[in-house]
Amino acid sequence: MYSLLIVDDEEFVREGLRKFVEWDKLGYRVVYDADSAEKALEIMEQECIETVLTDIMMPDIDGLELIGEINKRYPDIITVILSGFGEFEYAQRALRLGAVDYLTKPVNFAEINRVFGMVNEMLERKKQSRTMQADYYRFMTEQLLNNLVKGSFNDEQLIRKKAETLQLELPIGDYRLLRVHLSGANAVPAEPSISDKQASQDQKTQAIQLLAAFLQPFGVCHVFNNDIREVSAILFTNEDNSRLEIVMRQLQEELSCSLGCTIHIGLGRGYNDIMHAKKSYDEAGKALEYLVFKKQSGVLGYDEVARFFTEQSVVTDEAKNVILSYLSQADSASLIAHVQSILEDMALKAQTNSPLIHNSCIEIMLIVNKFAHHSADETGIGTSAEERNSFTIKQLMQLESIDEIMQFMEHYITVSMEKLGKVRKKTTGRIIDYAMKYITEHFCEEITLSKLSEVLFVHPVYISRLFKEELGENFVDYLKKVRIEKSKELLSNLSLKVYEVSEMIGYDSPKYFSKLFKEITGITPKEYQDHHAAH
Repeated sequence: MYSLLIVDDEEFVREGLRKFVEWDKLGYRVVYDADSAEKALEIMEQECIETVLTDIMMPDIDGLELIGEINKRYPDIITVILSGFGEFEYAQRALRLGAVDYLTKPVNFAEINRVFGMVNEMLERKKQSRTMQADYYRFMTEQLLNNLVKGSFNDEQLIRKKAETLQLELPIGDYRLLRVHLSGANAVPAEPSISDKQASQDQKTQAIQLLAAFLQPFGVCHVFNNDIREVSAILFTNEDNSRLEIVMRQLQEELSCSLGCTIHIGLGRGYNDIMHAKKSYDEAGKALEYLVFKKQSGVLGYDEVARFFTEQSVVTDEAKNVILSYLSQADSASLIAHVQSILEDMALKAQTNSPLIHNSCIEIMLIVNKFAHHSADETGIGTSAEERNSFTIKQLMQLESIDEIMQFMEHYITVSMEKLGKVRKKTTGRIIDYAMKYITEHFCEEITLSKLSEVLFVHPVYISRLFKEELGENFVDYLKKVRIEKSKELLSNLSLKVYEVSEMIGYDSPKYFSKLFKEITGITPKEYQDHHAAH
């Protein structure tokens, strides 16, 4: 459905056009009507208007002046003139100014069908052209895929509608998510320079291109930048698991050779309901965590490690946040006491030494290792062969008594915290740098402090404090600043409308975006765009 704005200073004309024309059958919805050209321009500033039907003879600014302003400010909007008897000369002038056709009063319904049928075809061509604009397509596609796999949608119809608008194919059928972790040669150091950051971004761009080219023969595939050290893909394929495993190993070898770095690939289970995309994505993430934890490059499907994970985490979100808090504070004693408390609670629930206790330990070990991996050292904790052998999951699974398990976990945490202590001075700068990097790459998505905490694997309160201490502003203000700066770049592309830029930087409401933009810059987005056009 295309949006239509009716402009006429006579209320009965506007009401008649609204009520007696079956606009929905013509492919339109009447968003607003306006009794003056000035009011019409205000509406166009805030709303997505695609077609304007305007009278010629109006007080103050007439229809001809309005068409001129529309062509100047919103060249993509299509205008149709509504003229009275004896106004043919004005109608001709309107056509020369850019109106595509005119209707005469009293309105003939057959003429409305003819004119707006033609306009509909014009809008379809414009829509296809706009959708294919490189920047718009890239931003909106990546935004859609990230929000899909991170659980921001609860309506399949909305997902498919957005995908259709972007001409993004999401077939009905089997699919799975894979996540590719890049580490080694071009990993971002603790104190990255501009060239370090550019090298890291170039590596990811190359990885995305290689991944898309490699997977394309096996089905419909969409590759996207999903995390600081990762790229991800959703692959719709009928390949069986054994064949897919061979394909993934070939992919891992090619990426490793081409990029000159260590490659880990986690593969989620296959599903045929697009609403389970987050589930497959999380499973791929767990497989990836296991690979990184074991210091093994290669490919791992979630099915191979599913026995180590339960459908829902054994360790609650609250307990996990406490662990992250103690890790951030480098408080070994409190962390050990907290872990012992968790295990004692699990032992009471299980009554005997059951998989529940082992699963709790594995989750805690992954939390600690992931924290270290994100905040301290690219290779994680325990890099020597001796240390790797000291803390194997296999060894943990062989322990039977709760006392043995607690002793194992105390030793694991003590050694882990000692290693973290050696790089503690670099940790703060590393976390805030990764936070800024993630926001720069994902500003168009739904980002909250909690979601950033999940990405960085650091307690939300700690991240909030770091923003204040290191950058002198809170997280929300920093995100707004990044989005507004990016919007300035996008507004310099005069073919993009204000509401499109609003969508591209993560704001669903153009009105809110315009208000925020003016608060920060002192002018509206349209004024900024007009100023840029004049220079």
